[in-house]
This record gives sequence, structure tokens and C-alpha cells, in this order.
Amino acid sequence: MEHTEVITKETNIRDVRWDTDSMLNTRIRNGLQAAGLSTVNEVLKTPSRTLLNSKNMGRKCFTAISNTLTGLGFLTAVRKGAFGETSTNTSNWEEILGHDIRRHEGEVEGKAKLVRSDTTSDYSQFCFHPQNRAIIRHKVKKIAESIAKWGNCDTIKCRKSNRLFGKLEVYEGQHTLEACKLLGVPVNYNLFENVPLRAMIEINRLSTSWKTEDYLEYGVGEKLKDYLLMEEYVNSNKKPKPVRISSLICLLSGHQTSKTFKNLAWKATRPRFADRVLGYLHDFSNYIEHWHHTKFIWAMCRVVETGRYDHDVMMAKLEYASDKFINVSGVDAHMDVISKVYNYNNRAGKIVRFS
Repeated sequence: MEHTEVITKETNIRDVRWDTDSMLNTRIRNGLQAAGLSTVNEVLKTPSRTLLNSKNMGRKCFTAISNTLTGLGFLTAVRKGAFGETSTNTSNWEEILGHDIRRHEGEVEGKAKLVRSDTTSDYSQFCFHPQNRAIIRHKVKKIAESIAKWGNCDTIKCRKSNRLFGKLEVYEGQHTLEACKLLGVPVNYNLFENVPLRAMIEINRLSTSWKTEDYLEYGVGEKLKDYLLMEEYVNSNKKPKPVRISSLICLLSGHQTSKTFKNLAWKATRPRFADRVLGYLHDFSNYIEHWHHTKFIWAMCRVVETGRYDHDVMMAKLEYASDKFINVSGVDAHMDVISKVYNYNNRAGKIVRFS
């Protein structure tokens, strides 16, 4: 059969064969053929220990088969009985692997390696991963203008898709691919193997094209709980003016840089503190035009962290001294303004210092 369709839970797994290199390498396919296992269904019916002990079928081959089946959704589906099978057929797969068979896609055998460089006008062989960034049409237009003027001197990077048989999944250069489609010109591509999903973060960390929003989207796609929480804060703080992610990073964790956030290691350690300060900021929105600016928010975080800030006192001062709340540059300068307004008309012995 042609392996260009999406294999879904409605697909009859008895029809799916190991006869394409987009699924398994030649050595593993030959080993399965020697064992008389030519279809996915036959493999799934074989106890995992029996398969592992088959000739020329070591742990590395077994793990590759398991990853492929899991990526296609077959192992999970069979364990749930979606194809009328029983869980006894795969009950010891997890035991052999030593962890959950639905292992993270980022865990692959070996390092990335260039397999092929080529040029093609068959755009249909390419696909995008669900966690690719959204296509920005004006960026596609700019790239297309450059290609029309100078020719296509760029190359996209891709890997074999675990979701779509026979497809090449683009993990870098999706805008270039769309520009080539727009112009109807051939696209240059490099095909790599052993490229885990998380490698997109490593590859793009050195690129200025990724914004903080892209890392948030990636973390949400990976279902990282702190990034899911960040998404909630972003969505709930869009009015009256949006609070930027860089501000929310500081509010939720105390960090004033996004390095940890971009490493996908960021933790929201103080949501209650964030809620409190956000409440203060929204109160300020009636008096201060720049209440949502990042450095002003950083300054407010430092003021509140001292434990000497009384919001009722500040709101009372704003009733008659809001014009003193001028916009300045720099966190320290904002702290000075906050301090002056907070202490406006206070006697010398009543001055509250936040630094």
C-alpha cells in the first residue's frame, strides 16, 4: 500500500506493513521479516519478551519499534482495546523498556546525522509538526521577494515524520518552504535523522527569530504545568492593557531575565505574590498611564518584596499626587518615583524606604 496517508485509529492495523523506510530502518525490517512479522498487527500480537529474544532483535531494535508504534498511537490504542485486542498482548512492553512505553519523543538513539541533501518541487512530501510556530504571512512575502530577486539560496531542515507515513517533517525553514510554494520554485532541503522534538528549542536558541511567545507556545505544547499556568496569566491579563510575558516572568518567579524560561526550566514559584501585585497594578491603571510597562512592574515587585509597602497608603496618595507618578527609564528610577509618591507630604520620621 502507499504510505502517504495519516494512520488514524480508524485504520485497520492488519493492513499496515513494515515495507517502507519511513517507519523503520532496513536492519530492523529484515529482522521482523525473518521472524515472520510483516505487519503492525503481527508485532503487537507478539509478546514483547518473545520479540526481544528474536534473532538479530536486540534492545536497541526493540526500543526503535516501540517508539515507532507509540508515535503512531498503536500501542496505546491496543492497550485500550480500540482494535478489539486485549492488553495481554503488550502487557510487558513497559517492563522491558523500564519506563512508560509512551516515552517522550525527545529521547532518541544517537545524535542527529545528515542523511540526504536534495532539491524538489514536490511540496506535498513535506509536513509541519503541530508545535511548529504559526506561519507569519508577511515573513513569507519578504522571503519570497528575496528569492525572486536573488534566487533560492536557503535550505530547509527536516526529519522523517512519525505521524505521517512517507512525509518529511520540517523543523526549520517552514517560512522558506511556504515562499517556494508561493513562487512555484524548487525547495532545497536537508534530511536529518535522530532529531528529537526538543532539538527545535536547542537549534532556535541561537536564532533571534524566536520570541518569548514562541517558547511559551512550545512549553504549552509540551504540557509543562508552569507554562500552562503562564498561558492562563497571559490570557487573563490582556485588559485594560496587556501585561507582557517578561513582566509575568518576574511576577511569578522573581526572574528579570527570560533565560531560564527559554531553557524550558522556568518555574512559577510565587503565584500568590503575582496575584497581589497584579491587583495593585490594575488599581494603578486609573491613575498611571505606564502601569503596565515591564520595568515599572519590576520596580513594583522589588518594592512589595521589602514587606514595607502598604497599598492603601499608596492609593490615598494617588488621589492628590498622581501627577508626581512620572514615567522614567530604568528599574531604580521607577523605584525612586514610587518612593517619592508613597512618602509625599510625610514628615521626616515617617519616611518609608524601599531600597
